[in-house]
Amino acid sequence: MRKLTVLPVVAAVVGAMVAGAAPALADAPVKAPGQPVVPKRFLEQKIDWKPGFKPGEIPDALKGKPGVERYEVGTMTVPQNWHHPDDGKTITVAVSRIRNDKGAPRGSLVINPGGPGEPGLTMPLVFGKNQRTRMLDSFELVSFDPRGVGKSTHVSCGGALDNGAELDPRDRRPANIKAIQDANEQNQRDCQRAEGELGTTITTEQTDDDVDLLRALLGREKISWLGWSAGTWMGAHYATQFPARVDKFVLDANTNFTTDLDTSWSTQPMGFQRRFDVEFRPWAAKYDNVFHLGTTPAAITAAYESMRAALAAKPIDDPELGKLGAVDLDSLITLNLYSADKQFVKLGKALGSLKKALDSRGGDGIQSKQQLRADLDAARKPADDAKEKEAESTVFNTIMCNDTAWHGTRASRLIESTALGLRYPLMGWSWVGQICDTWKQPADIALPAPTGKGLPPILMVQNRLDPATPYEGAVAAHRSFENSRLVHIDGVGDHCVYLDGVPEIDNLVESYYLDGVTPPRDSALHVHKPLPVPTADGKADADRAKAASNPSVDSRQLTAEATGKLNL
Repeated sequence: MRKLTVLPVVAAVVGAMVAGAAPALADAPVKAPGQPVVPKRFLEQKIDWKPGFKPGEIPDALKGKPGVERYEVGTMTVPQNWHHPDDGKTITVAVSRIRNDKGAPRGSLVINPGGPGEPGLTMPLVFGKNQRTRMLDSFELVSFDPRGVGKSTHVSCGGALDNGAELDPRDRRPANIKAIQDANEQNQRDCQRAEGELGTTITTEQTDDDVDLLRALLGREKISWLGWSAGTWMGAHYATQFPARVDKFVLDANTNFTTDLDTSWSTQPMGFQRRFDVEFRPWAAKYDNVFHLGTTPAAITAAYESMRAALAAKPIDDPELGKLGAVDLDSLITLNLYSADKQFVKLGKALGSLKKALDSRGGDGIQSKQQLRADLDAARKPADDAKEKEAESTVFNTIMCNDTAWHGTRASRLIESTALGLRYPLMGWSWVGQICDTWKQPADIALPAPTGKGLPPILMVQNRLDPATPYEGAVAAHRSFENSRLVHIDGVGDHCVYLDGVPEIDNLVESYYLDGVTPPRDSALHVHKPLPVPTADGKADADRAKAASNPSVDSRQLTAEATGKLNL
């Protein structure tokens, strides 16, 4: 799950039918809420599956991994608007699978990486990369790029989301607050104008209709689901729209999918601050000999505040280093709190190099630029194709604003952000500007709050110190979602649980999928996942990496590596 694009913080961070009935084959022009129709021409199409990679173009990280030789991609045509499936307007959704050759598979497992709006085509490959052979041998593993992103039909805000991104929300002068809120309202108007009619159909409801058409084209009566992060929102709403189609659903790193998105997302400032305070600061202080940020958690905070003040007073604007202001520093930190193994060392090195550079900055500007640039580049999100990056940001914000109503006003956001900022300064001040507050929500949204009624047991898994989808939201969702089983993991603070290097949780999840073992309603796994041990040169200790019996795979890195070579 990403952070919402709350200016000025830059954003960091899947044919319905009546339960038990066959798809309605009709030419009715309008979809009634809860009982959509699926015109015959969509159900009669065939997905033209072909090998996912052309000969010789399998990425090095996937060569020899199980399942890659059975990885296939294709496309399907879906109505642009499922409320008007016969208006002649269609879009394309790109889909993928690892074909199962072990006789009749137990079914299709549909995977969504979250976002909302993250491309998912390469997600089936994560199972081979992690050597999850039981899953590869048992399921047809399926994923897709949601409408609007990736290899599916794109939607665009036309670059409208960047206006005002440099404005510092800690500057509480009335003129600056007004500029931030003006920028949000302008971005909303410009984005919705650029998106046009297509933008009104970028919703969880419409995407779940796409998923159910995919289910039908796969020839399945039911599907299983693996949704990470915002994929829990999509999975819970799919189960609510199509209860008769639910087999085994795992919701991992849960947002509170039983409330509105305004309420659900408001816990993020607390979540990121807790991860920074409870885990990163003591860890960085322990390795002051490597990072040189201070020997106590308080010293780490003081170093951050000192760097932030220096950048607020005089941002870096250098041909070699690019631009780096106070808001960029906040984003750099939050972006690197998702995974300790993959990101803590990179963040520590970047902050250490930046502190050294700012401490020595004089009239001639930044010194030792080469090392600073290398460390900053390592800690920043890998550069995506600009068009794709813009599409992902557009879909993220559009789903967030389209799905449920937001409740803030300029005055209420100022009050709320002040309270959040004083308690959670890393992100809380930025709540002063919310693009969704003035968003024009589509009139035909039909997205009832999930209750879990009538569903089979659904497994929720959650780390206690997850920064992006805090534990409190998962508990609230669990309490309001009948038949859910919540397993929380103590001693782990990463965002997302399954395939994150904890064998106990991997085995528990796969026992649910493959053996039908459902945990008790409320369970805890008391697992300690050690934080990385940096060496003197600032790299993660090789012995620490080898000690992980089930090393995790960075799905975003895999996506970036593999997507450009897909055979579509």
